Amino acid sequence: MKPSHSLLRLAALVALLPLAFHASAVRPRPIDCGKARSIQPGWTAKQVTRTLGKPYMLRLSRNEMTFGWVTMDGSDELQVRFDTTINDADSRTVMSVEGTCHGERIEVRRSPAALFSDTEIPGAPRRIDFNGIPFYLGYIAESDKRSMRYVEYVPDGQSLGHWKQMIAVFLHADAKTPESLLDTARQGAEDSGNPHFKQIHVSTTGDEAVAAFPMLRDDSVEYQIALWRTVPGGTMAIVYFSRSYQDEGIDIEAYVASEEARIDDHLAGLKALPSITPPLLGQSGSLTLTEDGTDDGKVLIPATRKARD
Repeated sequence: MKPSHSLLRLAALVALLPLAFHASAVRPRPIDCGKARSIQPGWTAKQVTRTLGKPYMLRLSRNEMTFGWVTMDGSDELQVRFDTTINDADSRTVMSVEGTCHGERIEVRRSPAALFSDTEIPGAPRRIDFNGIPFYLGYIAESDKRSMRYVEYVPDGQSLGHWKQMIAVFLHADAKTPESLLDTARQGAEDSGNPHFKQIHVSTTGDEAVAAFPMLRDDSVEYQIALWRTVPGGTMAIVYFSRSYQDEGIDIEAYVASEEARIDDHLAGLKALPSITPPLLGQSGSLTLTEDGTDDGKVLIPATRKARD
C-alpha cells in the first residue's frame, strides 16, 4: 500500500516555467562585501535593494525570483533568491544568499524549519485530528507520470522513519477503482498466507470500499485500515496505519486482535477527517516537512498551531 520514500525522493519539487532573464539598467559595479555578508534569510526584497542597491540581473518566473549583482570584471558576484509564495514582490523574503566577494565565498541558506514552518499546503491541512490525537503533515510526494500523489501525517513526537501511528492519503490518478484496490489488497493477503484480511464494506455502486489487514515487515508488524473512495480525478485512499516493532517483544496475534477490536472506532475517525487532497508538486518529487529535512527529524509543527495547542 505505502511506497518506499526512496523511490520518490527526487531533488526537484516544482516544475519551473521558462525563466525570464533580465539585465537591469544598472551597470556592473563593485560589491560592498560587508553589506553583502549582512544579508540574512528573512530579509525582504526591499531591505536587500536598500542595502546593495538595484540588482544588475533579475531572474523571474512564477516559481523563482532571484536578484544578481556582479563586478565589471566578473571576479565578484552575488545572487539572492527569494520565497515566491508571497504575492507582493517587495515583501518576498530571502531564502538564500550565494556568491563571492574579494575571493571569499558567501553562502547562507534558510533552514527547512524556517522555510516551511508556517507554509500552507494547498489541499492538505498542516494539522488534522484523529480520534482526539493531533497529527501533523510530514511528507508530500508525487510518483512518476503523476499516477499517484500522497501525503503522510504523524503525531508529535514520532518521525517519518520511526512511527507507531500514521494517517496517509493517496490519490490514484490512474485507472484504479475502489474495488480494484480492494482486490489487490485481498490478493496480497492470499499470496502471503495472511488469514486476518477483513473486507469491511463495499458499496452497491462500487464507489467506496473498506478493508482492514495486518502486514509483517522486517522490523515490525503493521495494521492498516483502508477507506477507498471514487473522487474527481481518480480514487482516494484514506488509510490509518498502526505499527509495533519486533524489538519491543510484540505478541503478533495479541497485537492483531487488539487492532481488530478497534476497527469501527478507527474507521469512524477516518470518515471524520477534514477534506485532504494531496497537492501537485509539478513533477515527480517529494517534500519532507521536518526540522532537518530528513525522515528521522522532528515533524514541523507550525507556530500558529503551537499557540492553539
